[in-house]
Amino acid sequence: MSDRDPSDASHTPGSSRSKRSRRCPESAQLQEQLEAIEAQLDELIASQSRAFEANDQAKFWQINQEIALIDDRRLQLLDALRGHVRDHGCR
Repeated sequence: MSDRDPSDASHTPGSSRSKRSRRCPESAQLQEQLEAIEAQLDELIASQSRAFEANDQAKFWQINQEIALIDDRRLQLLDALRGHVRDHGCR
């Protein structure tokens, strides 16, 4: 006899909760791309901070432009991931 509560649908194969908890390949790919971009932004922000501390204005503003472009891409990926989750019910 099982110790599981029969009203707990999270363990029932085919339940909506179990379907939503699985990550589909497209969702996983979008998440990986998002994580890579966030790591890239972390590096650029650290470089920009060093340029600021060194009073290297040209480098600071060059990095600032790179950050803006990459952040736009991050926002696009976030929108794509949200849309995918909304449309397909996956994570």
